[in-house]
Amino acid sequence: MQLFHRPDLLKKIQPYYEDGLVKVLTGLRRCGKSSLLRLIAYDLQSRLDHPEEDFLFLNFEDFSLRNLTQPEVLHAYILEKAKNARKRLTVFLDEIQNVDSWEQVVNSLRSREICNLYVTGSNSKLLSGELATHLAGRALQFEVTPYSFKEFRHVRKTLLPTATEEEIWHDYLLWGGMPAVANYVNISDANLYLVDLFRSVVLRDITNRHNIRSTRTLETTLAYLMEQIGHRISLDNIEKFLKSERISVSRETLTDYVRMASEACLLTEVEGTDTIGKARFRFRPKMYLTDHGFRQAISSGINERGIDQVLENIVFMELRRRGWSVHYGTRNEKEVDFVAEKFDPDTIHKRRYRKDIYDIALHTESSSREIHLIPCVLNINQLPDQFIPVLLHTRAEREHHVLIFFRITQTIDAGYGRYDDHILPFDQG
Repeated sequence: MQLFHRPDLLKKIQPYYEDGLVKVLTGLRRCGKSSLLRLIAYDLQSRLDHPEEDFLFLNFEDFSLRNLTQPEVLHAYILEKAKNARKRLTVFLDEIQNVDSWEQVVNSLRSREICNLYVTGSNSKLLSGELATHLAGRALQFEVTPYSFKEFRHVRKTLLPTATEEEIWHDYLLWGGMPAVANYVNISDANLYLVDLFRSVVLRDITNRHNIRSTRTLETTLAYLMEQIGHRISLDNIEKFLKSERISVSRETLTDYVRMASEACLLTEVEGTDTIGKARFRFRPKMYLTDHGFRQAISSGINERGIDQVLENIVFMELRRRGWSVHYGTRNEKEVDFVAEKFDPDTIHKRRYRKDIYDIALHTESSSREIHLIPCVLNINQLPDQFIPVLLHTRAEREHHVLIFFRITQTIDAGYGRYDDHILPFDQG
């Protein structure tokens, strides 16, 4: 598969290339972590003149490396490679969760200061827990997500120069942004790939790790949660659905299933709170998918039927990519789809003087259906000067209005749009 540049991800990591900390990349299986390691290596070569022979790549899903999954063997192997490096060895440890006591190996190597370490894994809980125990203050964690629409569009335009904007947007709406999916010339072939990937996530990252015997119960539960993205979820609803499928399972087990799916980076649980005043009343959580293409593959045609849910999931993931902390809430007895917060040190002092709340609305217009993602300022005398246009597929079934509040004094980064994306000036008309 062709390697495509991901500048937005690289920009987050570049400031920490030479800081001596362990860089940990977490994310769903096949979301692009291994490719990102290659991009980091190329960037280090070009920016910092690191020689190619000073890079060591170890992917622990490679059967030929099974002997290195023993911690003592891995530790000795890397020490030997570090001795022979021309400058300083840069080590990339891919899918590290397959190595026994990996955290002790990484901590030992870091303490010796003989190499730069990059680590990837597909289980966020495993990595974050071990990092907190053994590498507290000595590691930085970065989330790797599937392609954004901007990245997906760039790949499709490269592979299929004649593809129209509407066609690309339609493909992204249905099949999501997994890197392998974007590389299919006939994107409908993505169905088998996504089904297989979903099963591998379930079987390898959840079932095997937690010794779950009833795979069918787990898969059925996850399929239901995927269908319900953007809706409030309760154990009562899940239990009722499973009973309709003649499946009996305890509430404790259901809670474990949701937690395991989150740890495998498949789903994200979003809490709901009251957005007015100081009170933070908690509501039933919502679920969002790391990649909405799984819905289409597991429940054939569901993304076409539930376009509003897909759009909401896309917006949620885009906010996450841009560094926002997201929950949902209520305002004046109306539901707010997203309440996004970013605690920017440069703007904290401004909150002492005024209340800053931004509304962002998705507006659909005319038969061609163009979404304008527009930051509108409440209680502030200054209007924003940008909006980001996004094409909405013409087959969308109904209007969908997304209201988003931003508790911060800045608008969306106008520099985010690259490739051929254009950020237009704000138009009150």
